[in-house]
Amino acid sequence: MVTVPCATSDDMASAGSHRIQVAPDWSVTTPHDLDAERVAAGLGGFLSCLHLVDVVVPLVCGLLQMHARRAVPAITRGTHGSWRPASGQAASCCGSYSSAQAAAEHLRSISHACTRSGANELLTRTLVDGALGAHQGSASLHPQASTLARVAECVLGESGPRAVWEAGLHPSLVAAIHDEVVGHDGPALPEALYLGVVSRRPDLAWLADTVAATAAALDEAPDRSDTPELAEWLAWTQTPLDRRERRARAGWLAIGVPRSWIADLSRAGYTPRDAETLATASGLSQTGVADMLMGWLGAGCQPSPDDLIDLFASGVPPWYRPSRGAVARLRSSLGETTGRATTTELGLMLALEGTVPSAERALRAPAGGPRAPQDAHLRHTGQKESA
Repeated sequence: MVTVPCATSDDMASAGSHRIQVAPDWSVTTPHDLDAERVAAGLGGFLSCLHLVDVVVPLVCGLLQMHARRAVPAITRGTHGSWRPASGQAASCCGSYSSAQAAAEHLRSISHACTRSGANELLTRTLVDGALGAHQGSASLHPQASTLARVAECVLGESGPRAVWEAGLHPSLVAAIHDEVVGHDGPALPEALYLGVVSRRPDLAWLADTVAATAAALDEAPDRSDTPELAEWLAWTQTPLDRRERRARAGWLAIGVPRSWIADLSRAGYTPRDAETLATASGLSQTGVADMLMGWLGAGCQPSPDDLIDLFASGVPPWYRPSRGAVARLRSSLGETTGRATTTELGLMLALEGTVPSAERALRAPAGGPRAPQDAHLRHTGQKESA
């Protein structure tokens, strides 16, 4: 039972009060004949208890689920490390927050819930206070000591268990994520891994398989010291390629390519199989191929392996990478005709022609016009980039 204000105007002026009962299934008993009041509301009348039953009670139910950590707050991390509510949960009151904990706390706030739903804040606060008071000390809002002890085994750092709780994650969810990624007896994992899992939703089976496969490829135990860092990185960087080719990430790691490169190469769709093919065609090592591809990506280009093999066959040396500046100058010099060529096509033409003016002339030439790819070797001899 809880005493709530009751008014016949939406500004709650001259509100009286009475008691209501909210059952475990969230049905509400009030002293009003709500069916009759709905008829009156249809004729232009107002009763705050109708608003309470239709809007406030469902809202409070959702808030309690977040307070009990049964519902994970929908938050997302920005490019500069700040956090904010996901677009589907955002409202005009939302901003950017320095931590996941602050963003989650805002989503659990009454002011945010009311701003987003249009619920009356006085009624909402009254009902939330009553519900929290009724559950004070209960296991539904406060996990048992044994559960918290298990979380301490799952999250790195003395403050880790509290940090994941404040970020809105229930201990049982934390334990489930840990056990799926590294097994029940695996090492504790960083707080950031759990935040990455709930905000990015990577495939946990893929994550676990990649951790295990990387350890096997390096002939090390799955609980080696860098497993937590590796698992965290994987949780934040899964790409569509990883979902299509589940062993690609482990393959890149086995080659020994820097992790920062692997994330970019995976986003661009390059596989270890591509690295092997290009290494054979170019004479570079597979790590050297990765470096070459990163150079092309740095210019905004994503040539296919076949594109690059054709360049090598035309005499373009494997060390060649177009610069972003040269590609931009070529695009600018082409003006309105730029739309006919992608950035990758501009980079490939620069590779073939050697200079921006030559590439521009080639792109402006009539289709089927004369070209001399056999001269590419001469155009690139002694130069790694032309203005």
